[in-house]
Amino acid sequence: MRTLLYGTDGTKIVSRLLEIKEKYPKEQIYEISGVITTDEINLYLQSYSMFGTDELLVWRVSKKTEITDDILKLIAEDISKDLVVMLSENLPKNSKLFKYFGQVQQFVLDEKEKVFSLLDAISRKQSQLSIKNYYKLINEKNDPIYINSMLFYQFKNILHAKFNSETYRSINPFVKQRLSSAINNFSNNECVNIIEEIYTTDLKLKTTSIDNEILVLNLILKVVNGNLSPAQYV
Repeated sequence: MRTLLYGTDGTKIVSRLLEIKEKYPKEQIYEISGVITTDEINLYLQSYSMFGTDELLVWRVSKKTEITDDILKLIAEDISKDLVVMLSENLPKNSKLFKYFGQVQQFVLDEKEKVFSLLDAISRKQSQLSIKNYYKLINEKNDPIYINSMLFYQFKNILHAKFNSETYRSINPFVKQRLSSAINNFSNNECVNIIEEIYTTDLKLKTTSIDNEILVLNLILKVVNGNLSPAQYV
């Protein structure tokens, strides 16, 4: 079995790998990562032929990992046991990797997952990750007004969770799970103040000429960093 796991949803890729690894004793799994040479693969093959202990080879790579034709040929012709190659990025349709694997599985973050990644980072008050995830959404042409509305959705739900309201009890379990780590990071007053700030930002987004991207970035930084003045980031 030669399996290629790739795509933008690293969590699902790891989950699929764990499912595969469950079929093998731990001592029969060999894992490598990054750049690997034909000599290293040959060394692995020699080790296997001498001791016969490894049943599964896991290779974690990135787009920067140079995978030569010689290595691909070794994979296709000489690795007789099971192989999983993991890549937490998308591949072009004409990637030469595809023809060397019997099973190819792609895992892609959907749009909701991308927004939730931003909401999770904000809820954990992770400043740099919040900025990174925000600009991922912006670069994919998501409207700042939409992102602002999702912030309202998040903090409204956090308040409902704090009071265990009827609305909270009817929320999707997936959303409840994501809220669980955020409930203790904000006081009731903070949530109210944040929602008021979201309303103010929404009004500015729709009635002023200030760059919408900057307005929502300022809001995110104010939420994550507490009492920082948004004016510092304009």
